[in-house]
Amino acid sequence: MAARSDTVRSVQVFVAMEGVAEAVEEVASHELPQSVINEIFSVVEGLILDNIDSNFHQQQTASGEPWPPHAPATVARYGVHPLLILEGHLQEAALGGANSVREIRDGNTLVLGVDADQIEYAHVQNDGSLDGRIPQREYMAISEDTAQQCAEVAAELGQEHFLSKIDEAIEKAEAAA
Repeated sequence: MAARSDTVRSVQVFVAMEGVAEAVEEVASHELPQSVINEIFSVVEGLILDNIDSNFHQQQTASGEPWPPHAPATVARYGVHPLLILEGHLQEAALGGANSVREIRDGNTLVLGVDADQIEYAHVQNDGSLDGRIPQREYMAISEDTAQQCAEVAAELGQEHFLSKIDEAIEKAEAAA
């Protein structure tokens, strides 16, 4: 009789492990659900916008290089003001306010930016003018540290989802055993 009990236990363990293997295979063969992707985007968007805000406040690129100062003609025309913040429209748009762009493309690509139809000079300020009269003051960029944080958030939230699916399969297999 003891042998039969061991055999039954072995079968139950095998069934449980088979259920886990199926769950792992299912998770590995599927993309993250949109709800998890949206959660990742929400956290990542905050990190990105914080970095862009820092670019404006520190008046430097994401890699820490100071933006070129105003040309004397700019100061003469508009007076002394922070770089890229004459009235604040560009900064507001870059930080997700009016005239910003926030799109999710193909369900898995987050696009943040400034609506160039509304703030026509946005790309010139970010990239510099072709003729060199307006220097590049890259504000729509993130640091390597922020990029790493974004990757870690995506990995952590994705892993949490996958592990919860595996835990559900284990619980289901144990309940069936």
